[in-house]
Amino acid sequence: MTFLNYSIGYGYGYGYFYSLVGMAVLVLVGVGVLRLTGEQKKQQIPVDFWYSLDMVLPIIRLREAHYEEVDLVSRPARIYFYAHKTLGYLLLFFFIAGLSGLTK
Repeated sequence: MTFLNYSIGYGYGYGYFYSLVGMAVLVLVGVGVLRLTGEQKKQQIPVDFWYSLDMVLPIIRLREAHYEEVDLVSRPARIYFYAHKTLGYLLLFFFIAGLSGLTK
C-alpha cells in the first residue's frame, strides 16, 4: 500500500502523475548508465536521452533503429535496460490505473 501511495496516490487528485516522475527518473538513470558503461560510444547512439526514453515507453516506438541496430555489449547496461523496460510497463500501468479511476 505504501508503494502504491507513492507511485500513483489514492483518491481524487493528481497522485497518478507520480508515475510520470518515476519515468523521468528512469530516463535520466538510463542516460547515466549508457554514459558510464561506454555504450553510447560503442553503439554510436547519437542521442542517448532519446534511446533511454524509447526504451522506457513500452507501447510507442520512437525510432526502429533503437530496436534493430543497437545491441548492448556491456552486461550491466543490458541488465539495467531489461529492468528499465519492465519498470516502464509497470509505471505506465500505474498511470493508466490512476487516470481511469481504479485507485479511488
